Amino acid sequence: MKAHLHSYRLAPKKTNLIAGMVRGLSVRHAMDILERTPKKGAQAILGVIRSALANAVHNDRQHADDLFIRRLLVNQGTAYRRGVPMARGRVRPIRKFTSHIEVVLGVGPTEKKNQPSSALGGLRPASQINPKSPTYAEASAGRQIPKTKEKVSKKAASKQISS
Repeated sequence: MKAHLHSYRLAPKKTNLIAGMVRGLSVRHAMDILERTPKKGAQAILGVIRSALANAVHNDRQHADDLFIRRLLVNQGTAYRRGVPMARGRVRPIRKFTSHIEVVLGVGPTEKKNQPSSALGGLRPASQINPKSPTYAEASAGRQIPKTKEKVSKKAASKQISS
């Protein structure tokens, strides 16, 4: 239940941003997110997930609704070396990075318990908030704020010394 794409012509830093959005999600939910993401890396990752899904359904006889993304790796591939002409016949080197994308699907829970829900934007639901824990205002009410030293410029300091 794996698929990979080697030497995809997009920097791994850009591709990994998209991969972080769908790690650990169910395959159907991840595909919905990627179809609506207007980034070049989203289409590449979507293609690899579709390929892994097809491998799981055809080769391993798995049901598509039970699958989730167990591992999604984005590694740096070989870099193309290019150059931009400069003055006096010199060349400024440019490296165009490629990405290796690997997807491993698993059968089981659709989302991890410790992972925040993307629908809530990383916020915990009200059922998970401890009502006995103090709020920030209550916790900091008894604490004194330390005074900071005032910054004095060098000119002002020399005037104070001379007078």
